[in-house]
Amino acid sequence: MTHSLSPGSWRDYCALVAASSTIPDPRLNRFRARYRVAAAFDGASFQSLSRATQQGYTSLLRLALSYAALESLCSALDLRVTRQVLDDADLASRLRSTRARRLAEVMRTDVGTPLRQRLEELLNSQASTDVMPAAAFYRHKFLHGDLTATRAGAGRTAWERQISDGLADLLLVRADVAFSAHVMRLRTLKQ
Repeated sequence: MTHSLSPGSWRDYCALVAASSTIPDPRLNRFRARYRVAAAFDGASFQSLSRATQQGYTSLLRLALSYAALESLCSALDLRVTRQVLDDADLASRLRSTRARRLAEVMRTDVGTPLRQRLEELLNSQASTDVMPAAAFYRHKFLHGDLTATRAGAGRTAWERQISDGLADLLLVRADVAFSAHVMRLRTLKQ
């Protein structure tokens, strides 16, 4: 999925700030910068790594950048990023499929209790469509843990990369929707 380099309501936000003669919130400027990087990210190149490993790291980096954009917005708006909802029945079903069994095993290891509970709900309940726990897992384990592009389910195959790329797209869409809602609230307050 191709995303605009700025959140959809960014121009509206800038117009509101200009009309009110206030200083733009630097936290929202930081959000836009992170959003822009995530939306513009076109891949990573590494020497001496196989094509499949490079593609896996590209997917994981895209997800991490998209998560950082949403996390930055949530911080600016005093929201908890992990409480954001990313509903996607198809991705949830893929994460529960037998093809993702090794990934599910990895997700169940070495994670804190709150995330483990949310992951268990996602992996065990056909009714659960919120894939935010999976996005949080990927981001945390890739940046701080032992998740690599060569580990089970992390992106060595096209099918695995579709999961992490799908999560990355959902994160940017969620950031765009949340920012638009914030701009609507600001517009209402200004009237």
